[in-house]
Amino acid sequence: MAAMVVCLVLASGAQARTGAGGDKAAPALLPPSAGGLRLAAPAGTFAGAAGPGAGLDAAHGPLLREDGLIDGAEGRYLGAGGGLSVRAYRFADATGAFAAFTAYREPGMRVETLGTEGASRGGKYLFWTGATLVEATAAQPDGQVLEALRTLAAALPAALGTAAVAPPLPGYLPTDGLDRASVHYAIGPAGYAASGAALPESVIDFSRDAEVVVAHYRRHGADGTLMLVAYPTPQMAARSTKAVAALLKSGTPGLPVGDPGVVAEQIGPLVGLTGGHLSQAEAQNLLGEVHYQAAITINHPEGYVSEVSKAAKLLLGIASLTGVLAVAAVLLALFLGGGRVLLRRMRGKPDSSMNDDDFISLKLG
Repeated sequence: MAAMVVCLVLASGAQARTGAGGDKAAPALLPPSAGGLRLAAPAGTFAGAAGPGAGLDAAHGPLLREDGLIDGAEGRYLGAGGGLSVRAYRFADATGAFAAFTAYREPGMRVETLGTEGASRGGKYLFWTGATLVEATAAQPDGQVLEALRTLAAALPAALGTAAVAPPLPGYLPTDGLDRASVHYAIGPAGYAASGAALPESVIDFSRDAEVVVAHYRRHGADGTLMLVAYPTPQMAARSTKAVAALLKSGTPGLPVGDPGVVAEQIGPLVGLTGGHLSQAEAQNLLGEVHYQAAITINHPEGYVSEVSKAAKLLLGIASLTGVLAVAAVLLALFLGGGRVLLRRMRGKPDSSMNDDDFISLKLG
């Protein structure tokens, strides 16, 4: 009874903390103050049945939904740079935040040490950290703006667990000659359309959980591009490589037949495609510098496992458990039965009690 009362008290406390719906309320996206910044008024928040992002940035609505936008907020901070107008987007994980960052980053923006990764041009700033993307505009850009934004980035709600893990695909890009500001990452058609890549989206087939990263390179005086497409399995990548090879033979705008700088190659579960003005040798060298390494993730530590393998492992586990229980039963019988026999022999009695003459009399007569 006491244990039941304790459980009820704990459950009531948990419900009070999480609310009637049982879901813990997410922390405010924009803090009321950060360092020398303070909100001029409570931040406006955006979400709803019409689709997250509809009130924040309707023009990029499909992109934001594709990247997993949860909600957003905007407000004006007083402080550095004559004030900062800030708009923040909260995604389900770091993958969505990074994908949106590369889509929102404009040509000509310079790389900034801001959040996990940042960029700026004039008085416009863009950065992502955790699962949040932030756009900021300074009325009077000065040296204090970056420091103020770094303080704001540190005050944003932190992503936890696997939601804080950045996508590994951009990490496979070779660093020699890479234009970091050109990296574009996409997890769906809307994001891929903004990359400007020539490979048709139908060949990639995002319905198979494909991810794409596109980057520009300058190698030995020649400009080129490298596209990496990641699939869940090498078998999917092999089918996509064949489709790309067939497309290169037939020709398509941006991928002319016989262009020596256009080379497609499978690298494990990745498909690499070069383009631009690279020579064939340089294109091959660029693809050769892509070193795929299988990574163990927290949510799928065993990697890809087929349904047949899962069923076989289950049956083997059941058989092993049955064998262990049978051996344990035999050992327990030998221990108990043998111990009883040994005890009777020490008392000078026969091994079996079938012929014992012991009789308990109540002596009632």
